[in-house]
Amino acid sequence: MSRWPVSVLAAAVMALLPSIALAQETPQPVPAGRVRVIVSVSDQTTNQRVNDAEVLLVAPDSSLVRPGAQSDGRYAFPLLDHGRYQLVVRRFGFREVQQSLDVGAEGDLNIGVALVPEAFQLEPLVITTPAPRNPFMDGFDERRAMGIGTYLTRDIIEQIRPINSTDILQMVAGTYIVTSGSPPRADVLLVNPNRGWLGEGPCKPAVFVNGLHLARMEGDDTTLNELIAADQIEAIEVYRPFFEPLQFTGLQHECGSIVIWTRVDPPPRSAAGFLWKPALAGVLFFVITNWIAHQ
Repeated sequence: MSRWPVSVLAAAVMALLPSIALAQETPQPVPAGRVRVIVSVSDQTTNQRVNDAEVLLVAPDSSLVRPGAQSDGRYAFPLLDHGRYQLVVRRFGFREVQQSLDVGAEGDLNIGVALVPEAFQLEPLVITTPAPRNPFMDGFDERRAMGIGTYLTRDIIEQIRPINSTDILQMVAGTYIVTSGSPPRADVLLVNPNRGWLGEGPCKPAVFVNGLHLARMEGDDTTLNELIAADQIEAIEVYRPFFEPLQFTGLQHECGSIVIWTRVDPPPRSAAGFLWKPALAGVLFFVITNWIAHQ
């Protein structure tokens, strides 16, 4: 079997190389009546190519044409028919560009678009968190769901915009706000229908603050407004006589109960907003009664 000389094969390969290179460099012909559109997008300030832009063509029939490929800021569209198109270029951080584009001549149509940087005004970010709740209020929601009393939450209290604690209770059925003394001092009373049959009027209810019974001794005329300030109240429970939960039943059972929960984040105020003497009296009474009961 004869072999071709190496020199003959090398000469044949060298003769074919120019034709191969020419075939690679020659672009594919564009069909008659069709146009290839290539849009180059750059930053007007830095002249750098802009990638990941949204580049669209709105066709004469209002349909959207998207680029088939993009590379290094160049967006190549599929072959287009002749007509007037609307070019739209968008990129976050740049001003949007819209311009008319007449596609008529056959072959490639190269369009350059320079985007102008533009600061983007973001909407203010507002973060809201629920107000902290008094940890002693366990069971409040369950009692409110049962509906055996009247329940006033912080939202309701803020709508009332009270000056005094008694202002909050004016809207509760069965309560009376009475004023006495000089200077005038307001306090709250609850109605007991049974007392009305006996010819007796409303009476002072038992008051609980954060679950602690603030017992008012005989002759103690401390009012609710003197016990606690309105802006320190997180929530209030009001129970008519004989409808109080067991844990909120005071010595004056026939007068009902008012249960007050204080705010965890009370606004700054003077110490007079919550008098220490009534609170201390309630604590001492609680300790003494428990000590006597266990003797």
